[in-house]
Amino acid sequence: MRSTRGSALAPCSSKAVLDGARQRFRDPPPASHAALLNPSVSYVISDQWDDSFSVPITRRWFETVGGVGSNDLTLEPLGVIEYIIPSNWLGGARTAQIFGNPALDGLVLYERNWSTVPSFEYGQWLGRHRP
Repeated sequence: MRSTRGSALAPCSSKAVLDGARQRFRDPPPASHAALLNPSVSYVISDQWDDSFSVPITRRWFETVGGVGSNDLTLEPLGVIEYIIPSNWLGGARTAQIFGNPALDGLVLYERNWSTVPSFEYGQWLGRHRP
């Protein structure tokens, strides 16, 4: 969630919703159709801190193969908090720019899938620090 900011920038936020649909042809089958929705919100807390949250939602319909068809719903809530390393820690603005204005991101993700085929249902957490 990198943004270019001056030191006098006030905290700000943004919201977005991305949506779409797609069809996947597979060989071997099953092919599928999907509807996608991805609401998100971001907030610039200060010069050094940003956060964001999104919840991608996918509804997928698989074709029937061997008498088994599946309809799935997947939610993937994702939270990120980012700390932008101050340029004076790196020797000044020019040096920080050479290094790509580094930041540390903390990431938490949960993925949950519901399905009409019970063996396709799952939930899993992912949390990690990503420099």
